[in-house]
Amino acid sequence: MNDRSKTPTGGDQAMEYEFKYFDHGAVTETQKANRKGHYYVINWADDAQRNP
Repeated sequence: MNDRSKTPTGGDQAMEYEFKYFDHGAVTETQKANRKGHYYVINWADDAQRNP
């Protein structure tokens, strides 16, 4: 969840980075507030073997 008030980082640098990553580009406090919420990250991997 991209909400520092509900997800404390406990000093974890990886969690701090995630907040910065999802807030990237937001300039005003209103823009940062609009980015709060749940984010789903999907990593798509295709391990299928293909013959040329």
